[in-house]
Amino acid sequence: MSTYPEINLRDGSKAPGLAFGIGTAWFKQECVETVKTALKAGYKSLDLAQAYGNTSSVGKALKESGVDPKTLYSAFFFFAISLLSARNTCADDSEICALPIY
Repeated sequence: MSTYPEINLRDGSKAPGLAFGIGTAWFKQECVETVKTALKAGYKSLDLAQAYGNTSSVGKALKESGVDPKTLYSAFFFFAISLLSARNTCADDSEICALPIY
């Protein structure tokens, strides 16, 4: 995979400048193999949202890939009316919520 510029984060760390998007094209579809292929190709950042209805596939791909979630970045958008709602989302998608939050 080509090298893209990194993004400087507020805490001084750097995030990949290019993310693999798991969105519109995979709306409510199983995408385990696709995500595993992206990780194998070298993607270190995932862009996903609860609204797309495929976070369980992404979580399964993360688990099966053997990639340490601590080495990845993500933009994960979810609906949370309250802190309790956010906790429930993470309980439902535990593999996704193992990704570091920046």
